[in-house]
Amino acid sequence: MSQFKIIFAASKMTLGFTEVSGLDVEARVSGSPASQTPREIVLRRGKALCTNEIVTFFAAVKGKPQAVAEATIQQLDPKGAVLKQWTLQDVQVTKAISTGTNTIGKEVAIDQMVILYKGVGDGARKGGGSHW
Repeated sequence: MSQFKIIFAASKMTLGFTEVSGLDVEARVSGSPASQTPREIVLRRGKALCTNEIVTFFAAVKGKPQAVAEATIQQLDPKGAVLKQWTLQDVQVTKAISTGTNTIGKEVAIDQMVILYKGVGDGARKGGGSHW
């Protein structure tokens, strides 16, 4: 079972991972002010059900970083209940490496995903659009 999951707000795309690095003290405090300097989070050893959306997303990331307005990372207990949650604002996926088959309806392994974010919590960034 995945210990973490990331949910991209606009698409509701959800991916599970067993390792996450880069969630620092600032990211643990809901409502922290937006940072002008992007911070990096690396998610490793993931898996997800392969859908057309995931195949398209991973292909797009290979071409250039993909901006997504908001993403939520949840830390889960062994039964899948949420222990902690971080809502990241101004998110950009800069790298996504998957292995194995990209067969629709089968699980796809995600070796690594790297995201940058500029703020945490609902009030991190006011106004619409991406600041990338």
